[in-house]
Amino acid sequence: MGAASDRLVFLLLSLAVLPAVLSLPPEAAERFQAFSLGLPAPAAVFLAAAIGVVTLSALEGLGFRRGVPERPVRGLALAAALASLLAAPPIVIDLTNPFAADINTPLPEALLFYPAIAIVAEAALHLLPLALVFAATRSTVVATIVAALTEPIFQTAFAPTEQPAWQTGFVALHVFVFGAVGLTLYRRYGLVALIGLRVVYYLWWHIFWGAARLSLLF
Repeated sequence: MGAASDRLVFLLLSLAVLPAVLSLPPEAAERFQAFSLGLPAPAAVFLAAAIGVVTLSALEGLGFRRGVPERPVRGLALAAALASLLAAPPIVIDLTNPFAADINTPLPEALLFYPAIAIVAEAALHLLPLALVFAATRSTVVATIVAALTEPIFQTAFAPTEQPAWQTGFVALHVFVFGAVGLTLYRRYGLVALIGLRVVYYLWWHIFWGAARLSLLF
């Protein structure tokens, strides 16, 4: 799968989640708008689609993945395995020192909410800073590190004030590792691995565990 295919996949995924965000009930739509800094969910998805297509084109032109063979199936399998491993630490923390009760969007809205959030998050918090920093530095290492820092900075800025400092620090470190893994998978295997990592992680943490934790912990 080449860069042109990556762009097409990102565009198709963005269009696929659009009916989901249009179907969100009011409370879930407000939560989505909070994540997207005030943008209504459909507008956030449209903007994410544009960002994704433009940044993937820029990264192709800049040679971010030049010389790397296309192995989307292997990349997706590896992403699923790594996402499963990455979901374990926060679940263990949650079992011993629970996070806030309202950190997950409940079912069935979660099935509409999280695929769309995955598209918006990857476009705004990974692909955009990756393309900007790589254009400025032409260093894959620097671009990957800086882009991986974007999401933990965002999450720390909006962390609940009642959350213990050590939990906020854990979340920041964990999200940085998650981002670095995802961007490394993207460079080695392409867009499918990047999106796959987040979707499988969301399945474990926000959907499967998100549904179980409310009855187990609260």
